[in-house]
Amino acid sequence: MFNSTATPLIIMLIVPFGLAGSALAFLMHGMSVFGFFSVIGALGMIGVVINDSIIMIDKLENDFDAEKIKTGINAWIASIASTKLRPVVVTTITTVVAILPTAYGAAGYDSMLAEMMLAMGWGLAFSTIITLLLVPSLYCLLIRFRLRRGSHV
Repeated sequence: MFNSTATPLIIMLIVPFGLAGSALAFLMHGMSVFGFFSVIGALGMIGVVINDSIIMIDKLENDFDAEKIKTGINAWIASIASTKLRPVVVTTITTVVAILPTAYGAAGYDSMLAEMMLAMGWGLAFSTIITLLLVPSLYCLLIRFRLRRGSHV
């Protein structure tokens, strides 16, 4: 899809940050045991985060023009990435707002579902922030490397 080995690696680098956000949420809630349902929630969160990263990378790949960036790579990549800010943030906000009432028992508490929703909600919130910062930054490094190497950008 991306005709590169580096861009899927950039996408996959977001996964550990999402898992760290889930683990941090469990620790802040005093939970030290991660059950099966928390793993299911983490897998769901990883799917959404990877989707957000793919959206960002796809936009960067499609709109990138090597001739226009000779003067300012950072500004050009930032302007491209800013066009995907709204879709990524809206996806995250709607998912987190829908999930967290179940995690905190707004309409009744179920410990198994609470684990799943905590892992998914807080992991997604944490990793989306990282996605919006890390993916364009790593893509910028990749473009700089490609330009320095003289390969096709």
